[in-house]
Amino acid sequence: AVAAEAGGGTLGARAGRSAVTVLRAAMCGLVKGLRVIPGTLLLTPTHLYFAPDADEALASNALERLWPLVGLRELHARRYLLRASALELVFDSGQTFFLHLVSAAARCRMQAALYARPLPALAPGHSRVVEPGGSVPRQEAARWTRQWRERQISTFDYLARVNSLAQRTPNDLTQYPVFPWVLSNYESEDLDLSDPANFRDLSRPVGALLDDSHSTLRENYALLAEQWQSEGHEGGAFKPFHYGSHYSSMAIVLFYLLRVEPFTTAALQLQDGVFDLSDRLFHSVAATWDHCARSTNDVKELIPEMYYSCAHLRNDNGFEFGGRQDGARVDDVLLPPWAKDCPHEFTRQMRAALESEPVSQRLHLWLDLVFGVKQRGQAAVEALNVFHGTYDSAEDLGLIEDPFERERTVQQVLQFGQTPPQLFSSPHPPRAAGPSIERALGAIAQVRAGLRGSSAEKNLPDASAVAGALQSRKGGGCEVLALLRGAEGRRLLALDARLETHSWAWSSGAAGAAGELGALDVTGVSLPWAACRVRRSAAQHLASLADGPSAPVGSQGFVAVCGPPAAYGLAVWAIGRSHADHNFTLLAGHPGARVTCVAATEDGSSFVSGSDDCTAVVWTMELTTKSWHFHRRLCAHHLPVTCVAAHRDLDVVLSGSLDGACAVHALQSGRFLRALCHPRALPLRACAVSGDGIAALCAEGGLIALFG
Repeated sequence: AVAAEAGGGTLGARAGRSAVTVLRAAMCGLVKGLRVIPGTLLLTPTHLYFAPDADEALASNALERLWPLVGLRELHARRYLLRASALELVFDSGQTFFLHLVSAAARCRMQAALYARPLPALAPGHSRVVEPGGSVPRQEAARWTRQWRERQISTFDYLARVNSLAQRTPNDLTQYPVFPWVLSNYESEDLDLSDPANFRDLSRPVGALLDDSHSTLRENYALLAEQWQSEGHEGGAFKPFHYGSHYSSMAIVLFYLLRVEPFTTAALQLQDGVFDLSDRLFHSVAATWDHCARSTNDVKELIPEMYYSCAHLRNDNGFEFGGRQDGARVDDVLLPPWAKDCPHEFTRQMRAALESEPVSQRLHLWLDLVFGVKQRGQAAVEALNVFHGTYDSAEDLGLIEDPFERERTVQQVLQFGQTPPQLFSSPHPPRAAGPSIERALGAIAQVRAGLRGSSAEKNLPDASAVAGALQSRKGGGCEVLALLRGAEGRRLLALDARLETHSWAWSSGAAGAAGELGALDVTGVSLPWAACRVRRSAAQHLASLADGPSAPVGSQGFVAVCGPPAAYGLAVWAIGRSHADHNFTLLAGHPGARVTCVAATEDGSSFVSGSDDCTAVVWTMELTTKSWHFHRRLCAHHLPVTCVAAHRDLDVVLSGSLDGACAVHALQSGRFLRALCHPRALPLRACAVSGDGIAALCAEGGLIALFG
């Protein structure tokens, strides 16, 4: 019997549950950082249900979870602690879950049962073939390699995809995604990304960057090889290696992410409840690079966060990390001089370096070392690239009968890390010459920002200019109530006092200059913003449109508008291509309250409304009927909400208030994520979030604060 709370996600014990058919059941563990919550996974016709064991639920307050199958977007077979027995679930809400089943056979049966369900949200091209043993998807890897070589995707996206194909995931700290150090200059005031001297040699492992270390590495390897040949495993000898540590391990991940939860808690658990010695913590980017580049004992690479986030560089939570032997306190991470003491600038420069031409020309050499032909075998020996950490598929934990040997192997994985499976069996091809993808992506981002960002409104003509254009073209003056730009950016829509809509071709001005109105369009046959009349019945609702906030929603002619509480409060105005296509839908999300702000997601599938009732409401569009529905209410403020913003890909909603506080919620689940506070604690008038996760809060007086 299964019953779900409204909104899904967790279950609570309730009386009078109705019976639900169970199609497949399996014992499993839900992996959450260092914890593995034992329980049972049940597959029903419409949901996946995880029920923690009773003892675990009592001891750690573990919650039941219910996941609707209609939202399952990706399903991946994974390895966990050297067993091909794990499943990773990715939902359209952006949430991911990592489940460890008792055996590879149990994982295959559950995966096959899931693939037998409709799964309407499954990503296009996602294979429904169950691969026993978690085989390496080399054919899919070749497809992504071709796209990267042809510069159809960025280097960051390619590295993220390669890590995923090699079964490395943020849900498993022992197999966290690995990214390379690409820069070698962390000392200068300025950074020239066109100068190859500022970049690391990607053809060598981190521990072999200095020529002086090569002879020592070869001598140590030869000595260990001799011991292994004479004594073997029974004599206590180790298989020969160049490095006693690994470039990626649980300890390395927690080293970089120490300042953000839940990694802070995981690091404390790993250190018996206390932080490591201050001198061993991540305190300086330059010092960390210098130590890795000069040592054969510390050969750590980077994590993806170094190229897209700056939260792990700041001690926003105020943790006490103590002082170093030189007397310096460990707080925020010390940044290179070229970052100008700004974490956002550091992240921007790091990402630019990753997408730069010097890296594009040589990244294939690093891929050979980590995921390719120089990862193991004689090629790895010659490349000084053999590690003490466990190699994927070298041992199957399920085949080890001796419990002590099995525990030793597990501890080796936990402490020394794992080398990923060999994804490329031949040398990785270099990137083809051509225009850089980062410039193309930057241009796309600028266009999108220009269409939907507040900066675009500066180029719009004022209402008097449009009224003059109407007078000259229509033979009579008329007050303009509202100006809206079509989401495709090439049309300007005006609503006049006669409740008529007019559409022009629009040419945006450059560098802040005013744009130009083209010819009046009267047909609008293939345009979302057509020139047509609005029903007179909408007059009472639209009369106050000029006085209330409004926001275009997507590119299909929807506009969310706010009006007086006595009239309608909040509505969606659908502007069709003909008179019959217009409609004005009232949305009852803030009864009796004044709606103060609205904002749509970048894809137009959802929008958020804020109100003086101190709440924000998320609305979603049903794709088949194009109708809007209440999704969930967000409650985090004790003063009226003054501004909202939302981003579908990032799965976040921002809501700002009069006290300068901004609440960040998950768009789909409504889960509270964090609070942002404007340093001046002034009333917030606007908020925004970029695609790379930068939040901007604008308070009274135009004071803007950025958060990463």
